[in-house]
Amino acid sequence: MKKTTFTCFLALLCLTRSQYLPKKLPFAQIGTGSNGPAPFLSISAFLIKPYILLVFCMVWISQCASPSWAQQTPAVIYGEYASKEPSSALNLKLWHDVLRITTDESPDLDMRIVLEKASLTQGVYSRHDKTFKINLPAKYLPAWISLTDSMGNYLMYRTLISPGDSLKIKVDRLFNQTFFSGPSAATFQLQHKLQDLWLAHKFSAPFYLDLMLSNPGQQEQYTSKIDLHNRNFAKEVVPLTDHKVVLDMLKQRWANVPHDQLEDILRTYKDRIPEEQYQTVRAEYLSRFYFPIIYSFERINYPRLLKADHSMLLPEFDRFLENAFSESFIELDADQAGFSPSYLLLSEYLLRGKSTISGIPVLKWAESIKNTPVRESILTAYFSHRNIILKHGTEDLETFYKTMETAALKLRIKKIYQASLTGDPVPEYDFISQEGKPVQLSQFKGKTVLLDFWMTGCSACIAFNKYHFGKLKERFSEEENLVILAVSIDSKRDTWQKSIRSGRYTPDGIIQLYTGGKGTAHPYLDHYAIGAFPYLQLIDKDGKLATLGFNKPTYQDITAKIEQLLSKP
Repeated sequence: MKKTTFTCFLALLCLTRSQYLPKKLPFAQIGTGSNGPAPFLSISAFLIKPYILLVFCMVWISQCASPSWAQQTPAVIYGEYASKEPSSALNLKLWHDVLRITTDESPDLDMRIVLEKASLTQGVYSRHDKTFKINLPAKYLPAWISLTDSMGNYLMYRTLISPGDSLKIKVDRLFNQTFFSGPSAATFQLQHKLQDLWLAHKFSAPFYLDLMLSNPGQQEQYTSKIDLHNRNFAKEVVPLTDHKVVLDMLKQRWANVPHDQLEDILRTYKDRIPEEQYQTVRAEYLSRFYFPIIYSFERINYPRLLKADHSMLLPEFDRFLENAFSESFIELDADQAGFSPSYLLLSEYLLRGKSTISGIPVLKWAESIKNTPVRESILTAYFSHRNIILKHGTEDLETFYKTMETAALKLRIKKIYQASLTGDPVPEYDFISQEGKPVQLSQFKGKTVLLDFWMTGCSACIAFNKYHFGKLKERFSEEENLVILAVSIDSKRDTWQKSIRSGRYTPDGIIQLYTGGKGTAHPYLDHYAIGAFPYLQLIDKDGKLATLGFNKPTYQDITAKIEQLLSKP
């Protein structure tokens, strides 16, 4: 800032030099003769002055228009860590791209922070204390960071850090306390208090047990056990037995959010931290309290409500959504709220809920969000879910891609869109055979290929194998023009081999492949954004993708598609 001010001063000085510079200075006399200034210098002075004025205006406007955290400077954290447990390092995860959080991707940075032995010369006298220092380059800021110790305990959980932040933190595991000091302490104290309130709220909230799929006899049996449990001093359990109870539960959960405490804490720090940070933190924690309500509602209760044909309750659910959430977010600054991952998630699932009730696509509902970068961030997160493409097709994705304005987001959606199109050759990446040899899909060119991606511990994979995969294997066991490949994403080879031998995940007699421990980070899975299992694809005899995937893979649907491909000349 000082450098900018000095530059502006020089520009002004040049503009007004004839008034403020001594006339007898040598450079003030150059080009002056008996008939006045030389013509060339007169013209150059005429041209240069407006140019200098333009430079000055551009510098001044850029300084005024840029938010404080856009003036990029690094952030630094000095820390002291006290614990009786032996620990040599901490782990830092950093997300500069908030969509990496909303879409459950790996962080932008994943760093090991070495703990140093402390001494009296460093002002640390306890033998249990160690020190650490974290320097975060400006290019990664602002960001959300999580800091854990070697036992996986959180020192910080998804905490906002901004350019120029300077923080001292003391984490004392002996007394289970955390302290902050330094110029940026207030921002972190605010987040620490809100985090404590959020955890306390989660702990005190009842546990809701879904019994709507149980028959009346089972409901009665479970309800009696729950009543007995609730009479003892323990965590309260609330049975959900019908859709009216679900609606009442949602209203109660919203009413139980500690609105007054939340606003009191925020009000205390409002004038102590920069406005941009305040708005982002406020959006994040309001959303963290509300998101579990709308998430369970949209993912579980909406679909069942529609299947049960409880159409009379739909307007009530809709009014609840409209009234409960609009009031809480009316004062949020959309620019700053858009950097909150929980705000983006909540907004996405609110749009999903509205879409499910009305039948109007999410893309259409999103038009009500006037802030373009925020709207496009929400929709980018929405279309990043592969099941959305499998369920609704690529039409809305294509429309969104062609109308996007935010360049960085458009690049992300371009990758998703291109990887969602059938008819293109599948990418060539190595998988590993049971013999440890590399295998590429091009080796099976000339035959139709059924690909099944699975993992150990996946109950849906077990069910698919039991009710569908085994039947598929038996149905096409004599078909020479079909190859069935089962690809495990297990992290350990021994686990993969043990699961194959168990017969629970895949049938015998098919080709077993392995991602080499890379899991969903394997380039093939990354290319197609495969993250839910089992996941099935079909590749035609020309090595081109024939089926991106199946929303709900069944024996009937897969058989019909295989027979269609086999019948092609």
